[in-house]
Amino acid sequence: MMKRTFELLLAVVLLCGGGMANGQESEAVRIFKATKIKAEQGDAKAQFNLGEMYYFGKGVPQDYGEAAKWFRKVAEQGITVAQFNLGLMYHQGEGVPKNLC
Repeated sequence: MMKRTFELLLAVVLLCGGGMANGQESEAVRIFKATKIKAEQGDAKAQFNLGEMYYFGKGVPQDYGEAAKWFRKVAEQGITVAQFNLGLMYHQGEGVPKNLC
């Protein structure tokens, strides 16, 4: 009985678009992977975008620690929006120790 229930549940998930359709990645995952390659090569815009992807969980599971890491890389390059985002993360204690100073 349990096996049959699992099989039915799996069929419903796959029919409703769960998982990869025809073995293909979702568009969000493809964008994430391409962005990560550029970010690792030093592209500041890609680094910022990767920070946002990790922060919001777009194409990748949400991970505030990784978001802070990528925002920090861009912030150190003098990009003010990344400095602001990183400051908010410290203020909220998201992925970094909370710091209100």
